[in-house]
Amino acid sequence: TASGGTVRLEGVPVPDAKPWSPDAPHLHTLTVSMGGQSVTERFGLRRFGVDKATARLTLNGEVAKLVGWNHHTQWPVTAASPTDEQLDADIALLRKGGANLVRGAHYPHDPRWLDRLDEAGILFWSETLGPAVSVANTKDWAFFMVHQKRQLSEMIDNAINHAAVFAWGWFNEGPSDHPEACPAYGACSALARARDPTRFTTWADDHKTSGALLRARELSPMRGLMIDCPSTGAEPATSTRASSPSTTTPAGTRPSRRVCGTASRRRWPRGRRRAAATPSASR
Repeated sequence: TASGGTVRLEGVPVPDAKPWSPDAPHLHTLTVSMGGQSVTERFGLRRFGVDKATARLTLNGEVAKLVGWNHHTQWPVTAASPTDEQLDADIALLRKGGANLVRGAHYPHDPRWLDRLDEAGILFWSETLGPAVSVANTKDWAFFMVHQKRQLSEMIDNAINHAAVFAWGWFNEGPSDHPEACPAYGACSALARARDPTRFTTWADDHKTSGALLRARELSPMRGLMIDCPSTGAEPATSTRASSPSTTTPAGTRPSRRVCGTASRRRWPRGRRRAAATPSASR
């Protein structure tokens, strides 16, 4: 089907289909030709989810232990434009350290890097540019949030077909301890979920258990871990989640307050039991 300049192909069989995983990073290619032009994309077949009993991340139905580091493209001389040889050297270091996870800190990364992660079977946390985000930034819907949502959408455009990407992130160590910032986190989550419901959404939080976004209310299919925040007055419609038909509490009732975000990384108070989550759909 075709709509708005986008062609959607469904029900296309994948010859010799094999799942992608860190242990066996099988990749497939798809070539689309039209009007004498063609585009070839690589992709992997895998499914992310959460184990109901332990709340741990799963890959292809199996609990996965993730080990890795942040990755900055800050090389001497080449700076943020590394050579292929420098990228290969970084992959070799990650493999030597036994890593199966890399966080793109703190900006979208080069497609050449994502290609290498796909081939190496190393999961990637893809994150928008966002150090030093302030409460004022998150409340600036006329400028800052316009460009934040735009760069998030462009990041997804750039990376959505890479098998290694398991999470979309934003606002590195941002103002998650301020309720006023909650609508901005929620708007990013809503945008990412609308574009891609098969991956996690997340952010790095350095406020431990004091964060305003760390009050879990519910877990629902296709949406990951939902975060409940109190009403903060003016709030864009895109961050209001309570009206969603698939957003219900485990008891089947509607949440009494707005749900404005998701998180796949949390720090838990001692003795507090983690809630179980529901697996997301495959991609």
